[in-house]
Amino acid sequence: MVFHRAAFHVEGSVKETARVSNAGRGKTKGFCGDCGSPIYNKPDSHPDLLGIYVGSLDDASQFRPTVVLFNSRGYPWDKLDPDVPRLPEWYDTAR
Repeated sequence: MVFHRAAFHVEGSVKETARVSNAGRGKTKGFCGDCGSPIYNKPDSHPDLLGIYVGSLDDASQFRPTVVLFNSRGYPWDKLDPDVPRLPEWYDTAR
């Protein structure tokens, strides 16, 4: 789930670590400071955007995907909604 960083707020402690993506770009990953569950990705190449792991939400029932990014890296057993558009990688129009 990708949106603007300004709309994001975490309650509680977060531990961050710098990483490099498969494409060689820098990103910061945020994890719950208590249990270590992944919460978000902050890509260096898109400083205004933040990627949230939907599974980290208290209630993900309202989440409705509008596009599947990085579909080229998916698995055949992952049966996503066929009506949601899919892109093989990231796309810059998400800004």
